[in-house]
Amino acid sequence: MPGFRVVSCQETPPNGRRVVVMQSADEHACQRCGVLVVRQAVRRAGVAHQDLPMGHRPLEVIWRKRRYRCAERGCPQRVFTERSDQVPPRHQLTARLRTKLEAAASRSARALSDVAAEYGVFWWSVHRALVAAALARAACAPPPVRLLGLDETRARSLRWAWEDGTGWRLSSPW
Repeated sequence: MPGFRVVSCQETPPNGRRVVVMQSADEHACQRCGVLVVRQAVRRAGVAHQDLPMGHRPLEVIWRKRRYRCAERGCPQRVFTERSDQVPPRHQLTARLRTKLEAAASRSARALSDVAAEYGVFWWSVHRALVAAALARAACAPPPVRLLGLDETRARSLRWAWEDGTGWRLSSPW
């Protein structure tokens, strides 16, 4: 991933790899006030993310995030962690994996679960990537839903009716 360097790489059972990465930049700006912090980090925390598989082997990326203390005294953000466009905050998948999931799901008539099994993720991860890409391409936001209607689901319970000579029959109001 651009902007990262590999710290270590190791094999994981039963057939995967774990790669530990860190950001290559030594200075980071506070998200609130923008003051650059060059001092050593407060501590490091490892965060696991999923990335594109290496061939047919799953890949787990451990991002060793550094926490920094803001140098500005009046800043309400005292401690902050590194951020990257490759892995947005509170995301478990890298940007390039989300792009591949969206491309595989939108360019084929395959089920989301098949695409998810190919890349080793859950089906809802593929669905979220597809929805995010569709919203990004849309010219405007979809209008809010004003009234829920009936689709192919039943809104009432089944009703049985007695017909002379034939017996009980299922009657459907639709």
